[in-house]
Amino acid sequence: MQVARLLLAALLLAAGPAPAWADSGGDDVDTEVARRLFREGSGLYMKGDYASALARFEKAREARPLPAFDFNIARCHDRLGHWAEALAEYERFTAKATNDEEAREARERLPVLRERLKSGANRAAAEEHYRRAIAYFNSDAHARAAEEFRLANQAMPDPLFLYNIAQAYRLAGDRPRAISYLEQFLATSPEGRQKKNADTWLAELRAATPATIRPATATAAPATATAAPATAASPPKTDPPAAAPADDHKAAPSERLKPVQDLIKANRPGFRECFDRWGATHAGVGGKVTLSFYLDPDGVLDRATAETAGFDAPDVATCVVAFARTLAYPPAPNGKYTRFTYPFDFKPN
Repeated sequence: MQVARLLLAALLLAAGPAPAWADSGGDDVDTEVARRLFREGSGLYMKGDYASALARFEKAREARPLPAFDFNIARCHDRLGHWAEALAEYERFTAKATNDEEAREARERLPVLRERLKSGANRAAAEEHYRRAIAYFNSDAHARAAEEFRLANQAMPDPLFLYNIAQAYRLAGDRPRAISYLEQFLATSPEGRQKKNADTWLAELRAATPATIRPATATAAPATATAAPATAASPPKTDPPAAAPADDHKAAPSERLKPVQDLIKANRPGFRECFDRWGATHAGVGGKVTLSFYLDPDGVLDRATAETAGFDAPDVATCVVAFARTLAYPPAPNGKYTRFTYPFDFKPN
């Protein structure tokens, strides 16, 4: 309700009895326009339609550039996850705010948003290195893949990256580094789903001697569904070419695709429950959720995300990802990484 309190206070202080010449374009006409846009924007904000509310508040600010509109615009950007824009608007508001309490509220958001921007940049860097690592791994350039996985972990530490690094070094025949990263992984995530593999590999590597370590052999060419995603950045031109990218799993069903599709279909009631819980308080509303994730060669799900379309329901997206993580996926027959995109079309109850 802070958004309404600020705007109403600002507009009421600015407004006065409309003089006879108001219709000729005086300031009071602008005030009335701003007041109308505020009412529309406030109603949209309270309904959770932050994008439409943002448009109204921006137009209202054009009519009457009041500090309170800076705050409301910042709040909309904040809700929409536009961290850079929200930060800029909060800073603009605090520079002009005359109410200490309101300025304090805005200043409290500044360090939070700065940290989110930093985390967002780190996350983007990690995702980029992860995609590059998969391209190298799927073209059997395992040492290069290990380095990209290492850079991903450096940008955004994650036990799964340690597991991936160890796996890549193991296949590259780099025993000391494989052992080191397996030990780090087990120390960081001892109860992870990859623990069994990590324990087995670690025992084998510790027991092996340099003469008995076998370099990774070339695996079969990846199925169409298994290459790096089409959106992945290509490695530098000086590097060995990565496997030719495919369009995720949208090609003809493969031995990798069908078991995963069948698994998701068999567990569709669990995904539907995510929507039904939300739908219980949002009658008549439906929409689409697109689940995207990677499966490593052992069938371990990683980098899962979900995006909504047609409705604003972050709780549904979060639940869909959480439920997807509970499923036991089959390993890849050809030992490659795979990226999947699966759409759900949820109809209203």
